[in-house]
Parts: sequence; structure tokens; C-alpha cells
Amino acid sequence: MSDLESDIRGEGWMEPFYFSGKDGFLADNGTEFVEIGVRSMRTRLTEIDLGGLTVEQALVQIENQRYVTYRGPAAGSDKGLIVTSEGVKLLVTQSPTVIKAQPGDYPTIRSFLDNMLGAEQLVYFMGWLKCSRVAMLKRKHAPGHFLGLAGPKGTAKTQLIHLIIVPSMGSRSASCAKYFGGANFNAELLRAEVLVIDDDDFSSKAASRQRVKQLVKSLLFSSAPQFEGKYKEPFSYRTVTRIVGACNLDEGDLRAFPLVDSGTDDKLMFLMCSPAFDKEPTDEEFEEWKRKIAAELPAFLFDVERFEIPEPLQASRGMIKAFRHPEIMRLISEQEGWRSLMELVNLLDSYDDPATGALLFERPWRGGASKLASLLLQCPATRDMARPLIGTYTPKCGILLTEAAGHPESGVSVVGKHSDTNSYEIVKVEKPEERDPF
Repeated sequence: MSDLESDIRGEGWMEPFYFSGKDGFLADNGTEFVEIGVRSMRTRLTEIDLGGLTVEQALVQIENQRYVTYRGPAAGSDKGLIVTSEGVKLLVTQSPTVIKAQPGDYPTIRSFLDNMLGAEQLVYFMGWLKCSRVAMLKRKHAPGHFLGLAGPKGTAKTQLIHLIIVPSMGSRSASCAKYFGGANFNAELLRAEVLVIDDDDFSSKAASRQRVKQLVKSLLFSSAPQFEGKYKEPFSYRTVTRIVGACNLDEGDLRAFPLVDSGTDDKLMFLMCSPAFDKEPTDEEFEEWKRKIAAELPAFLFDVERFEIPEPLQASRGMIKAFRHPEIMRLISEQEGWRSLMELVNLLDSYDDPATGALLFERPWRGGASKLASLLLQCPATRDMARPLIGTYTPKCGILLTEAAGHPESGVSVVGKHSDTNSYEIVKVEKPEERDPF
């Protein structure tokens, strides 16, 4: 046994115990590692042979030799201690719940997926799920696409995620809301195999879209994604993670999906969802339907694991080529342009001029396209995203502002004209909140 292994394992009596700083002590209850208080820890130590140590000496030894930087579930890893290539100790507190595949029939799931996705998209979904499922079963990182599900309200997108995708991947899901809200620490993203971005988490703001894009690249395709918890040292760890997003087809919602560009073209899959039910089920019917889905999952997963991806659709990354439904891409294209410009304008709202301390942009604002373009290209928060949108071509900014003026929700209006050049006003517009009834 190496010195490092001896240090990690400690004496025999220390095997069930670990220490995680501010989070306290942890003990193995046979199923998972659970947090325990100091009083409970002392009680447990009095009941075992400490090899001549006092309880207080044993506590200190656990703190010194059994310290872990991270404790909690880890996507795609079984319960136990992991030491990263950097020497950082991670305690995986519980294993994923794996549903064992068994041969059989699954008429409820088959009908659900046929109605929602149709034959062409179902091939891509099965290929995506096979790649994800196999990686989880092998507990080995494998690249996989961001899966975006789009459709009208009430198409049961949420049910597809939480009743089929999540159970197929270990039955653990987590929200990315804090990360997209600007949180500096991302260790929470390590806790589940499926990260779910729903309508409440999505934002069409440029900064949030960039965060989704970064998340896709770092967690799904990076060789060494970085994680950091509050008051903890950062560490690199390759997870078995998939990111699934669901949004409605309402105006503007689709723009919350990551931007398709040369860096993400092979990493994004967007599927169009049709209504899965002919009519909205009653509560009793819905509960019975959910029970059938759960009962049929082993048979469905048996076919998923053995699914043969057609040769023309095979790819080296993600096992299957990226697919994006043409209608989704058409709608996204329609919503780009002036909306992208207004996202950047919104970023200006909260940026202070370092030289004067005053806001660079304040509503109501008046001016021409050249003035706004100058602000966008000057501000560190917007210039990198403004360049590909408007470049140094001031008329392009004017074209987008004029388009925006035709949409009252933009807050833009044309207020004058001088030498064939428009003058614009931009005011703040409050957008009412809407809820998905299903």
C-alpha cells in the first residue's frame, strides 16, 4: 500500500468516517454517507476500539487524515472515495439508482414517443439516449449533445424528461437555475447525471445564453471540467452528465437555447415536440399513465441499450449526428436580429463607466444608431457579442433598431429623422409573467 493510499484509508477504525470542514463529519450507514454531528460522532467512537486513542484524539485524527474537499453525489460515480489526478479527495455519498433493463413490451411509452416525436426524430432521440445510458452504465464520461425540447404548452415535455430520461440515467436530476443566475460556485452541477433547464431557468439574455453555451462545452465535451464549492478548493472531474432543456414556442422563448455557431454546431440537438395526448387527462388517468410508464421502463431500456444507430447517422462524438428540427431553426432565425440587439442593450443598463462611475446607458435613452453602436462596441460587457452582430457597420445597427421599433415590446421607437438618419428612443418595458398550465 502506498503512503497516499495509507493516508486516505487511515486506520481500520476510521474506515466509515470522513470530515468535510464546515460541513462536519460523515459516516457510512451501509447505503450512503450521511452527515453527523460532533455529539453523534463521539458516541460512535466510544463504541469501537480506537487502538489506544482517546475519543478527542480520534476526532483530531479523522480531521487530519480523512478530510475531503467535496462530499455529495457525483454524476456517473458510485459511492466511495475518489482521488483526482490533482490529489483532491472527493467523497461520493451515494450511487446512482440503476434500472435494470429486461426484455418485454412497452406500448404506453411507444405511443407516447411516437405521438410526441414522430418516426424521424425518434431515431435521433433513441441514439442520444443510448449514448447517455451506456456512458452511465459504464460509469465513463462520453461526449453527448445538449438536448433541447421545444413545443407548444401542454405537450408533456416535462414528463419526457422526468419520467423517462432521468430514470434512464440514474434517477438524479438537478436545476441549473443558480448557475444561470450568476452564482460563482458550480459544485451543485456535479450532483446529478441529468441537468434540467426548464422555462423558469431559461433566459434569452445574451449573458445567460453564453453561460448555457459554456456549460455545454465544459460539462459535455471538456476533458477536465472544473468544479468549485463555496469555501472549497477547485478541482477537475470528468462526469457522466447530460443537459436537457425544455421551452415553449412562444415568441422569444426559443432564443434561450444555446446559439448555433461553428463552436456548437456538432454539440446541439433540438427536437420539436407535438402534443402527446389527444386530450388533457384527468388526475386519475394521469397517475395511472405514470404508473404504466414506470412499469414499462425496463423493457424500453432493453431496446435502448441494443438500439442500432443507422450508419449514415453515426458520429464519433455523441455516437449520433446532431439534428435540429428545421421548424425550430426557422423560428429561432426569425427571432434573432433585433432581439439580439435588445439583449445587448439590456446589458448596458447595469454597466458603469469605469472613468466616471456613471451609467453608460440609461433609459429613457435618445440617439442615433451610430451612438448606440459605439456604446455597444465600447462596453466590455457587450463588445465581444456586439462585433459579430453589428460589426463596425453602423447601418446594420440602424436596421435592427428600425426592426425593433415595429415591436412595442422592444421599447424602441423612431422619434425623429435628420438627413435621412433616424433618431430613436429606448424606454423600459415591463413584461408580464406567464405560467405553463400543464
